Amino acid sequence: MRKFLQPKYIIFFILLVAAFFLLRKGFEPHEDVLIAGDQSEAICPLHKIHLKLDTVVIAVRKDDPDSSYIVFQKKNFPMAQDTFYLLQWFQDDEHKNLSRAQIWYCPACREAKRKIAEGS
Repeated sequence: MRKFLQPKYIIFFILLVAAFFLLRKGFEPHEDVLIAGDQSEAICPLHKIHLKLDTVVIAVRKDDPDSSYIVFQKKNFPMAQDTFYLLQWFQDDEHKNLSRAQIWYCPACREAKRKIAEGS
């Protein structure tokens, strides 16, 4: 027992405990982000380029968008997702703290959407 009470073992134990408390935050999952499935091999149907992963805000859609806009969007920038829309908020406790979601998007579609929004 005396062997383990030597100062070097006590200091080592204190360092281990301190490291645990300092590093444990890095291993906890981000509870405010809804994780997307892997679509790294998916390709944009319009631009024929690979999709990229991004984290965007979650919004509840109060009313349906105009159907003519949906047709326009599907034709000109089908994969430009810049917001994750829900029809109603999650009802379970597991998802109550979510504020962001991961999505797969096409950079060229986002650029096209941005140019159309600016009026260029």
